[in-house]
Amino acid sequence: MAPTCDVEVGVRFATGRRTPECTHATGAWFKLVSRNLGPVACCRGNGVPPAPPSRNPIPPTPASPPDFNTVRLDIYSLLTKSVNGLTSDSTSDGTLYKCALFVYAA
Repeated sequence: MAPTCDVEVGVRFATGRRTPECTHATGAWFKLVSRNLGPVACCRGNGVPPAPPSRNPIPPTPASPPDFNTVRLDIYSLLTKSVNGLTSDSTSDGTLYKCALFVYAA
């Protein structure tokens, strides 16, 4: 039998009068109502739970950029090789299947 919720529980939760039946849902409620809002700095109030890693600010840009030619060559090398034990690195007609190699790289 599914648990029942009444209006009083919702009102207590919304007004900050937490009870055992609603405190367990605080994180889920926050996730539900704050999806796709960007960094946690956009949220205000005392009821905002700690930010999960996905909502923290983007790290600062490095002082010196990477050598993009080296990065390009490394990626090209990865995407054009066969990986031992990775059976899905080519399609049935022999064409290289790059998605499996991206997963391997991750």
